[in-house]
Amino acid sequence: MKHINQLNITRFAAAMTVVIFHYGRKAFPFQIYPIDALAATGNVRYFFVLSGFIMMLAYFKPEKKFNLKRFWFYRFARIYPIYLFSLIFTIALHPKFLRSLTGTVLNTTLLQAWVSPYPNSFNYPSWSLSVEIFFYLIFPLLIIIAYRIPFKILVALISIFWISDQILHAYLLNTIYTGSPSFTHDLLFYNPLVHLNSFLIGTIGGIWFTKNYNKQIHQGKNIILLLTSMLLLSFTLLYLKDIPHLLGLNFRVSIRAGILAPFYLLFLVTLSFDKTILSKILSHRFFVLLGDISYSVFILQYPVHTLYKKTIEPHFLNHSNTEHFYAYLFFLIIISYFTFKYIEKPARDKLREVYNNRGIKQGASAPDAPPVA
Repeated sequence: MKHINQLNITRFAAAMTVVIFHYGRKAFPFQIYPIDALAATGNVRYFFVLSGFIMMLAYFKPEKKFNLKRFWFYRFARIYPIYLFSLIFTIALHPKFLRSLTGTVLNTTLLQAWVSPYPNSFNYPSWSLSVEIFFYLIFPLLIIIAYRIPFKILVALISIFWISDQILHAYLLNTIYTGSPSFTHDLLFYNPLVHLNSFLIGTIGGIWFTKNYNKQIHQGKNIILLLTSMLLLSFTLLYLKDIPHLLGLNFRVSIRAGILAPFYLLFLVTLSFDKTILSKILSHRFFVLLGDISYSVFILQYPVHTLYKKTIEPHFLNHSNTEHFYAYLFFLIIISYFTFKYIEKPARDKLREVYNNRGIKQGASAPDAPPVA
């Protein structure tokens, strides 16, 4: 299966919503309704659905034996070098973080999302990487299950799990939640188990797409479904929280526990099937490059913002929030590009080369890279 290049830019767009959520909500135009609700939402959950979708595209191959060691090594090579760089970068700017031995150990081992009050300690966006590591650990088991259980039954089981998870989360949100910061906040919004439903929704989409990739899809109908997914996402982001109040219910709902996962999946599948001018544009190498640097953008946003606040902002105190945000964003993208080019990609490629050469020396052929990395 070839690379689905049009998906790359969506990673960058999702990373941008997280950056806007953290640092740009007072900047123009992200403080204006409805842009504030659509752009500045911090769509981390999209990454979880995308991760499940892409990983199944890369590794769901019933005709081949699943290489467990290779999978975990490749995943480690994919995320940890730049993660470690971001951690060192953050600590260099905040040496006081090292006073917390527990925080240091949890952040170094990517376990911070499991233990309150540490999900947002150190480089706080990295809690999502702690969640991803959990997905990587259980993915081989999911592959075995996917090979042995008929697809329709798998869809039914994951759908039931998703629905049950939404009900349970809503119940806990309205009964035990005590606000932020608190143990219940960390439990209901950062714990990896809360986000498992999003990842699983992505996996069934990846399996289905793999099985149907070569089918002829009516592009007109596919575009309609793509637009429908975007409308559903927009409607949910704008109005979901208001629906209980309109019905006269004193009931809180949240978009942060996977409720958008089916809409994200519909968007991913339809965009992956798209063969119109839209995908040709989104597959341009500039947009692919933006997608490539998106991980660096995401994981470096906090230390780069700290660096900006300490070194650049003090010299331009008379400028507006909007001007400072876009200057910081430019700074972040430039640093992310060079980090991707000279740290992230070389480290990943070198680690994979070491693994592949080790396989050759042991008499095994070097494995091909997955179709979608």
